[in-house]
Amino acid sequence: KPRHGAGLPDGRLKTMEEALLGHRRSHVLPGAEAPRAWLSWLRGGRPGRVPDVAAHNRADLLAMAGLCQCLAGPPGPV
Repeated sequence: KPRHGAGLPDGRLKTMEEALLGHRRSHVLPGAEAPRAWLSWLRGGRPGRVPDVAAHNRADLLAMAGLCQCLAGPPGPV
């Protein structure tokens, strides 16, 4: 039974992005892997998947900006 707004099954950004914005991400780095990739770079100095972390974070920011617009509704009178 959905407990979240708009009848969504959960409150994950990925879920809202797909349901409300109609966007499905194409990059391959799951968010759960980002901390490991970042720490690997910090500890070992090799960039490895750091570009993927940056791409994931960029997609998060763009999704949140889109959701803010979507959820706020049309602008009111100025």
